[in-house]
Amino acid sequence: MEFKQVAIWTNGAVRTENIEEFENFVLEKLGIHIKYIEEFKTLPDRDDPSSSGRNDVLFYVATEDIPMFAALRFAYRILLIEDVLNNEAQRQDYSIYPESMKALRRW
Repeated sequence: MEFKQVAIWTNGAVRTENIEEFENFVLEKLGIHIKYIEEFKTLPDRDDPSSSGRNDVLFYVATEDIPMFAALRFAYRILLIEDVLNNEAQRQDYSIYPESMKALRRW
């Protein structure tokens, strides 16, 4: 199984000890194979310095599951990494996301 597409679960929390449980939960509930990457805290918004610290979860989605994932992701506040980075690039020259996320972009 190939995993290339990266998704972001905004305001989510998994914790290292629950990675396998998280991956199994998504498979059982949504029928989608994923691989956890990491969690991170967002940086402050330029206009609201107190806005930082939201916990987001990054994970890969199996290539074969992308069509089904595309239909389900919005109900769970899950975004594609490209959507997030492209939206931010259009609005501002500042990002609440760490620079390291840009390397995970696929398209």
